[in-house]
Amino acid sequence: MQTAPPGHGGASACKLARLLGGLPDNSARFFLKVGSQHVHCPSMIHGQGKLHCVGARMPESRRIETLEDLGILYTGSTAFDRICFLATEGLGFPISTVSFLYQDEQWFKAAVGLQVRSAPRAHSFCQEVIKADGVLVVPDAAKDFRFRPNPLVDGPPYIRTYAGAPIIYAPGLRLGAVCIIDTAPREITARHTAFLETLALICVDQLRLVKASRLARHSRAAA
Repeated sequence: MQTAPPGHGGASACKLARLLGGLPDNSARFFLKVGSQHVHCPSMIHGQGKLHCVGARMPESRRIETLEDLGILYTGSTAFDRICFLATEGLGFPISTVSFLYQDEQWFKAAVGLQVRSAPRAHSFCQEVIKADGVLVVPDAAKDFRFRPNPLVDGPPYIRTYAGAPIIYAPGLRLGAVCIIDTAPREITARHTAFLETLALICVDQLRLVKASRLARHSRAAA
């Protein structure tokens, strides 16, 4: 794990800008601003239908404590909405989400193409994503033994293709995932996975901004 020094926080946003082939310039500029903080750069490896474990996994209690400390659950966010917009428009998938796993629930901080805000964790693809630092790729969920009996495959939203990158807040501490979904089998390319990895880094940038803002408010209140 590496953290960019001051002045280099735009690395994840610059990488995303290079991948933004058909998006308007103003979308890239927004995330250059979000990415201006220190960038948390996990080592991510992707593979077709496989998970590549890199690093240790934090206890479940640490993720719950971190999510509660950040205060990001059960609230909306324009910044995370824009991340989903970029995932959907930039990669051409009908569904995208930014979700966090909290106790027995998957909470959607932002979503495009989904009407629900939460789902049982037991049915969550994100549950598999947080087991490793790499992108989870499922080209056809109906043919994958891990997901074939999942009610989200047999029923709404009828997931067939899925790719999700973990949101790694600290080494081994995976809070959730940014993902893309389609209702038909599709190939997931290296561009898809690189794009998702960068969006996951931007999610971490945004979480660190949230943390810094909360600390500043507490400091002012205590003064």
